[in-house]
Amino acid sequence: MDIHALQQIVHKTRDARRKQTIPKFSPADRDQLIHKYHPDFRTSAYRPIKFGPNEGDKTVVELATLLEGDSSIQDHADLSAHYTCDVLVIGGGGAGCAAALHAHGAGAKVILATKLRLGDSNSVMAQGGMQISVAPEDSPVTHFLDTLKGGHMENDHALLKVMVEDGPSIAKWLLELGVLFDRQADGNLHVTVNASTPIRDSYDQTAPLIYEGLKEIGGSFSAEHGIGLEKRAALARHGDPVKLRLMRELKRMLDPDGLMNPGKVL
Repeated sequence: MDIHALQQIVHKTRDARRKQTIPKFSPADRDQLIHKYHPDFRTSAYRPIKFGPNEGDKTVVELATLLEGDSSIQDHADLSAHYTCDVLVIGGGGAGCAAALHAHGAGAKVILATKLRLGDSNSVMAQGGMQISVAPEDSPVTHFLDTLKGGHMENDHALLKVMVEDGPSIAKWLLELGVLFDRQADGNLHVTVNASTPIRDSYDQTAPLIYEGLKEIGGSFSAEHGIGLEKRAALARHGDPVKLRLMRELKRMLDPDGLMNPGKVL
């Protein structure tokens, strides 16, 4: 079956699927589903490392095979040092840069090695913000408990304690370095509050009221992460009609067969 035929099936069944209510899984059902299909739970996905400093530790088969394999460095390679340092940091992401800065601040001669450009890392791609307790109604204790819940109580408690207690001071250090974070009108950090489950369950009832209030003061129902699937109805209700008509015409001109992300926004 070609993509056009599959697309027609999607279009024909869309209205019925929109009205469909899918029951939520119980925690036991979720665990059973994850254990059955998630690759991390496949018995064949992991094995212990046979020798070396990490002998006996379990890791994914591919990494274990790589660590146990022959070195890619030839026997006749010149291993004389071209550069010397007190601290060698591998990786130019957030953690690597922070380690290099702290070591340099302590007087060490530092070399930072990265396979790409400095800062071209997963840290830059994680644009959702950072997890720290800086709001007046928040605290490291609350942060600790929330993170425990999110980690299904499997967290390293000692490491988590350090993270939640040191987080605000690290944020202050980053600000002093000149890192640009989003700010409120009063100059404080822009804080996003993660809603609890009961609030998420009532999203359809609360969101329109919030969006109407934002519209009255010239705000927007969408920010840096765009519309997505969740806010299509809000776009139709609160979006500029002229802009929406222009978007539809451009979509029709550039994608007459509706092959590019059908039904995602328009």
